[in-house]
Amino acid sequence: ETVELPSTVRYIGKSAFEKCKHIEKITFSVDIETIDDFAFYGCEEMESIVLGEGLIEIGKYSFANCTNLRKARLPRSVNKMGMATFYNCTNLERANLPQNTTIVPAGCFSNCESLETIEIHNDVTEIEEYAFNECTNLQTAHLPSSLNTIGQYAFYGCTKLEISTFPDSIQEIGQYGFYNCKSLSEELVLPSSLTTISTYC
Repeated sequence: ETVELPSTVRYIGKSAFEKCKHIEKITFSVDIETIDDFAFYGCEEMESIVLGEGLIEIGKYSFANCTNLRKARLPRSVNKMGMATFYNCTNLERANLPQNTTIVPAGCFSNCESLETIEIHNDVTEIEEYAFNECTNLQTAHLPSSLNTIGQYAFYGCTKLEISTFPDSIQEIGQYGFYNCKSLSEELVLPSSLTTISTYC
């Protein structure tokens, strides 16, 4: 099934399409400004989303448990994202972070076990807790020069993640931040800016 949202729609409310399990495609107009919490939670057959350039805010768990979702392209106009936006989207392979966001929210891509690469742009200052937890196929995550904080469990269980250096801006790595990341370089270079390395990092 396909849902086409008319240009008159500016706001999609909480749980508006939650668990609409037969929706495969949604056409978003450029006039939508807000997608609220749990709006498309559990839309298990939805395969891709392309959101319009007018979008400003995406609520928590808005696309979580969309287990057939493979691609997600978020416009640069988005400046606020809630936690666990794509939590447990187990087939998500490619995604980006909007250019106007400075924080990767808690649990944003947690348990996205098919995610291979993520674009983290140069204005991001913090990767919150559990952001990429158990992304077991994640191989590449560019850590920008603006990054200050990596939260607890942020990359926990990312067994294929390859990182050899951290940017000089890093000040804190939370507990279990890179725990069980088996593919990190054996000659990992930590910067002099680092002030806190927490338990079981």
